Amino acid sequence: MASVVMLRGTASPRTVFNVSGVHTVTSAYAVETGDTIWSDDLSNISQWHFAYDKNTILQAKASGVLSMNVTFSPQNEPQSVNLYRAVNISLDSDPVFSITIRVSPGIHYGVRLSGVDGNNQSFNAWSESSNFQHRRGLGIDENLTLNAITEAYFANGVIPLAGSRVTTIRFYLEATTGQSGQFSLDLSQVSVAKTDLIPFNPDQEVSGTIHGIVLSLNIPASIHSGDQQFFDTFIGFYVSGISHATYVLYYLHGLSVIARSYGYTAGTTLSYNLAFLSTSLAIGFPTFIAFPNSTSIVLDAQGGVLTTFRLDDVSVRFLQQSATPSTLSLSDPTLLLAYYFGFLFVVPTAIVILLSRVARRESVKPNA
Repeated sequence: MASVVMLRGTASPRTVFNVSGVHTVTSAYAVETGDTIWSDDLSNISQWHFAYDKNTILQAKASGVLSMNVTFSPQNEPQSVNLYRAVNISLDSDPVFSITIRVSPGIHYGVRLSGVDGNNQSFNAWSESSNFQHRRGLGIDENLTLNAITEAYFANGVIPLAGSRVTTIRFYLEATTGQSGQFSLDLSQVSVAKTDLIPFNPDQEVSGTIHGIVLSLNIPASIHSGDQQFFDTFIGFYVSGISHATYVLYYLHGLSVIARSYGYTAGTTLSYNLAFLSTSLAIGFPTFIAFPNSTSIVLDAQGGVLTTFRLDDVSVRFLQQSATPSTLSLSDPTLLLAYYFGFLFVVPTAIVILLSRVARRESVKPNA
C-alpha cells in the first residue's frame, strides 16, 4: 500500500484591482484617412527606374497603368527586378500609402519605403518580417495600405524623428534559385494620404470611414510601476462596418502590446460586442501608431472599414501578488521528521489498531 506525503504551505495572496467605467477614458479618437498629399498618375515611365540582372529581359510601359513584363532565365542563384522612383513625403503628416497592384501567380514581390530622418540620416521603412515583403502573386488586383511610420518603427525600433521623410518607393519581383519564366507586375494606383485623428466624446456615437479607434485610459502610474500585474480587459461597445469588415483590439502601454483580443467581424447594422483582451493573445501590432506615450485601447480595422462606433463600458483588471509569500521551508529537518513520522508510522499504526478492533467485534457475536 503506497503512502502519500503532503507538505502544506500557504498560497501567495492576490488582490484584484479593477479600473472600470467610461470615465476611465480620458480621450477618444477615430482614425480616418485624410486628404491626398501625393499621387502618381502612372503615365510617365521616365519617372521610374529599373534595376535587374543582365540575363533578365524586361519590358515596361506606363499609360495610366504601369505594366512591367519580366522574363527570368534559369540561374544558380536568386534573381530580382527592382522598380523605383523618387518621392518627398513628410512623415509629420502620418502618411498612408494606398497601392493597387496585380502580380502573376508563381512569383513573389514586395514594396519597400526608405528615406532620411530629421538629421538627414538615411533609414529604411521596411523589414523582412513585414507583411509587405516576399508576398506571393495572386494574379488579381490587391489593395495594399502601408502606414509609413508604423513600417519605420517595425524596421528600426523607434518612432522616426520630426522632419523625417520618405524619399524612395520601390517595388520588386523575386525569383528563387533555378526559377525561370515570364511574369508581370501591373501597378494601377499609387497615392499617399495623411492620417486624421477625429476626437469624439466617449459617451457619444461616432460615424465616418473609420480605420481605427483610440481610447486613452487614465490608469494610475502607481499601478503600472508597482507590484500590480495586468490581468485582463473587457470592453463593451456598439459597432457597424462595411460588409465583412474585420477588426482586432489591443491594450497598449506605450508601444508595448500587453494584451489583444480575438478577431471580430462587424455587421452592416449597429450591434453590441463584448470583447475580451488577454495577455495570452498579445501578438502582432496595430497598423497605425497614434499616442506612443499613453496607455490605450486600440481598435484596429484590419480588413475593410467601420462606419459607426459607440463605447458602452470598459474594465481593466490587475492582480497584486505578495512580495513575501509564506511557504514551507524544506531546510528544517525537525519539521520534515515530524511529517514523516506522522504519515509513515502513526497513521498506519492507527489504521491497524482500528481494523483489529473491528475484526474482534465481528468474531464475538451473542448467542441466539
